[in-house]
Amino acid sequence: DDHSKMLLQEWFGYVLTRSTSLHKILALIGTRRCGKSTASWVLEQLLGGISQVDHPTMARLAESFGLAPMLGKRLAIVGDARLGKTDNAIVEKLLMISGEDPVTVNRKGLAEINVKLDTRIMIVSNSMPDLKDTTGALASRFLPLRIRIEGFYGKEDRNLKGTLGRELPGILCWALEGADRLWANGGKFTLGANTLEDM
Repeated sequence: DDHSKMLLQEWFGYVLTRSTSLHKILALIGTRRCGKSTASWVLEQLLGGISQVDHPTMARLAESFGLAPMLGKRLAIVGDARLGKTDNAIVEKLLMISGEDPVTVNRKGLAEINVKLDTRIMIVSNSMPDLKDTTGALASRFLPLRIRIEGFYGKEDRNLKGTLGRELPGILCWALEGADRLWANGGKFTLGANTLEDM
């Protein structure tokens, strides 16, 4: 739907501006082969490639050295995860990173540092992550964006990344239009009825 397209456009623009001030996490949700990974790949390319993006698992966020790879990264794309006993630690880290709070980063073989990570978080999953937070603070940070189309399993376009790679200049302009709209609206993302239904 149009509102969801606008939200995706604004998220791309937000990530490109380097700002973390809106304290939001995008959850890109959809069935297999519906375009989640392709959208993530395109955003990664706009940022300059793998050197600018971390790909943590949800569980890694709670590990001793789990935040170190995020240092200097502009985006963290978190893939599907099954959560267990570390739920509370994961919720804590997501709140701190998205809220611009200083976090202690333990670096293997080096002194730990206390720093604000300039990393936006994007969760890509088949379903909304079940993260237990009794305060409701984390839920208020999420922008759920559900891809409501049937997947392309068995009908994949094997040349799609090449096609999209050639379109990156145009996609960049599209993303910057989203950033302009986002900031013109006072930093409020477009939330249509379908998005609000998932919040």
